[in-house]
Amino acid sequence: AFTLQLGSVCGVGGRRRCSAPARAPMLNAQKEALQNRVRLRLLHIRELELRLYTRNCNTLAHVSSVLAGSAYVGIVYRSNSERGLGGHKRGTLGEGVYLLCLTVTMCLAIQCTLVASLTAMLGPGLALRGPDGAVAIAVEGMRTYYTLALLLELAAIGSMVVTAFAFTWANGISPAGKVLAGLVLSCTAYALVRYARHLLALFRLPEPAGT
Repeated sequence: AFTLQLGSVCGVGGRRRCSAPARAPMLNAQKEALQNRVRLRLLHIRELELRLYTRNCNTLAHVSSVLAGSAYVGIVYRSNSERGLGGHKRGTLGEGVYLLCLTVTMCLAIQCTLVASLTAMLGPGLALRGPDGAVAIAVEGMRTYYTLALLLELAAIGSMVVTAFAFTWANGISPAGKVLAGLVLSCTAYALVRYARHLLALFRLPEPAGT
């Protein structure tokens, strides 16, 4: 009886000692499965960010191309016209400022179109065909150049408002009309600045951790 009892105790202890190594592969498999789920979740989030920046860059490219085309048409119209703004003689200071502002608007809009278009085209290509970790690099790069394109677009819009001021100043309308147009443009410029500052502050992206 003593022998049977000792054997049963050793058998229980042996099963306990043997079960610990047997559980190690199971725990490792669960750990790897959890890590794979986390990686897949992060890749899904990166994919959503990639689509977001691609869509936003395409929107900026379309808007800036329209703005650049409008400024170019204004420059060509003034170059081919025999008379200056409002029927006055050409070569006045106001008309020179007006053409300068149009040129600045066109240049800023073209830069925005180029940056936004290349970012929307090349970023997803790097994410799809790049090496390991290319998705994160593509997303961060698109985020940086999307911010640059947005700043260029805002600068082009501001330059267009200044162009409207120059057109009002150089045009041959009455002083009362100039004052009224100036007030309207001043209110518009104030509203644009206020909306831009409020929206940029409201939807500002948080800085990455560790920066």
